[in-house]
Amino acid sequence: TFDRIAMNPPFEKDQDALHIERAAKLLRPGGRLVAIAGDGFRWRERGHAPKVRAALSEQGRLRLKELPSDTFLGTGVSVRTCLVVFDKPAA
Repeated sequence: TFDRIAMNPPFEKDQDALHIERAAKLLRPGGRLVAIAGDGFRWRERGHAPKVRAALSEQGRLRLKELPSDTFLGTGVSVRTCLVVFDKPAA
């Protein structure tokens, strides 16, 4: 298990939600997970994202923040993203 996890999972086909869910399970009590996800992770109502959001909200403190649309433009990528911060309560 880990105290801190920082990640940028793939966004396609709900993979960001699946990776975030798996990483949260590897987080120690009192730990923090920070991820860049596709912006759909914040609002999707189908697929895995809503289940992961609900589970993380029940397990600890979940914060989601939309990032500016040009965040990764310098790398040649134009994709809307969000910042996911999950704090797992100490045991």
